[in-house]
Amino acid sequence: MSLSLTAVLLPTLTVLLLLQLLQCECNVNVTSAPPKITSEKDLAKLASTLNQQMQTAEKFLHRQAAEEAELKRSFKQYSTRTARHGWNSLRTQRQNAARIRRDAARLRNTSESIDRAFRRQFGRQINLMQINAKRYERNNDLTLSIERTVAVYKRIVELLLNLITCPIDIINALGGVSQSTEIPTSTTDFSGEITDGDGAGGVGDVYGGGDSAYA
Repeated sequence: MSLSLTAVLLPTLTVLLLLQLLQCECNVNVTSAPPKITSEKDLAKLASTLNQQMQTAEKFLHRQAAEEAELKRSFKQYSTRTARHGWNSLRTQRQNAARIRRDAARLRNTSESIDRAFRRQFGRQINLMQINAKRYERNNDLTLSIERTVAVYKRIVELLLNLITCPIDIINALGGVSQSTEIPTSTTDFSGEITDGDGAGGVGDVYGGGDSAYA
C-alpha cells in the first residue's frame, strides 16, 4: 500500500477500530439509534452503558495522546536545533520540517475523524440522558452516575480538541502544509461509506450540527 493511500485510509481505519472495540468490549451495538427512556431503569441502563463506552474510548485515545507527545518532542528538538543553526545543510532541515508536518497532518486528520464519529455517535445519547435525568433527580445514585459519565465525555471532547489544535499550531509554526506534504482528509459514516472533505460535525458541535450536550 502506498504512503499516500495509507495516509488517506488511516483516519477511517482508526475510527472503525474504535467502534469495533466499543462494540466488543461493551457488548452493545454502537451504530444503533438512541434508546427510548420510559422508566428510571431505562435511564440507569443508558447511563451505565455510556459510562462503560466513555471509559473504553478514553483508554483508546491514550495512543493518540502519546503520538501528540512525540510530535511535541520532535518539534521542540527541531526548533532548538534551528535556533542554534545546528543543521548540516538546508536540505536536511527542510526534510525534517517536512517529516514533522506529515506527522502533524496525520495526527490532525485522524483526530478530526475520531472527533466527528465520537460526537455523532454519543452526542445525542448524552443529551438524551441529561434531559431525562431531570425526571429522576431525586435518585442520588443515578444522578451521580450521570454526572460521572458526562464528565468523561467532556474530557474526551477536550482531549480531541487538543489533539486537533496542537498539530495545527505546529503546522502553522513550520510555515503551513505544502501540496507535497498535505494529507487529504476523509470521513466515515456508520454505514462504512467514505466521503472526501470535511463531512458533517466537528469540534464546535456535539454531533454534527445539533445542540450542545453541555454548556
